Amino acid sequence: QNNFSAALAAAEKWARLFGEDFYIELQDNGLEGQAQVNASLVEIAKKIGAPYFATANVHYMERQDAEAFEVMRSIQLT
Repeated sequence: QNNFSAALAAAEKWARLFGEDFYIELQDNGLEGQAQVNASLVEIAKKIGAPYFATANVHYMERQDAEAFEVMRSIQLT
């Protein structure tokens, strides 16, 4: 929602609650605006002293599981 101060306040709240177990996650899935969000998340992490790390979506570990994953997605209820 492009509200840095609200995001910072929320991160501060969660950091107080979880202490050393609070981390900021960054992803790059090619979504519009994601680079700016990630930059803001890094800034928030630095302000509150939380570690940050990059992750990627992983849905299956072996290439042969791709077909089963696609079947599951096709029948998944939303």
